[in-house]
Amino acid sequence: MKHITQSESEAILRLVLAGRCRDGKVSPAEGEVFEQQMAKLPWQGEHDRHFFAVTEAARIRKTLATEGDAFVAEQCAALPSAEAREAALTMLELVLAADGMEARESAFVAAVQKALRS
Repeated sequence: MKHITQSESEAILRLVLAGRCRDGKVSPAEGEVFEQQMAKLPWQGEHDRHFFAVTEAARIRKTLATEGDAFVAEQCAALPSAEAREAALTMLELVLAADGMEARESAFVAAVQKALRS
């Protein structure tokens, strides 16, 4: 993952955060896998990864309520490299599967897969 850019890391983190809120709950198992996966992302942001995640989480929840498809498309468009696209999908699936993937989470993964192919 050393060739993933900062903007790609941010888009991946946003997608995984968005996926985590699809089932309306965030389990400890999901949180643990989220932290493990996000630690693998290269990060040279102005703010540390945790601060970024906390500040983005509230914005993402609000955005998903009104502009879910556009949000997914925008984040996927920010992943031009094959490495970043593969990392996003792998991390998303690992995090969401940590506590058992529910239908809304599966639908979100399918939407991300579709947007990544576009």
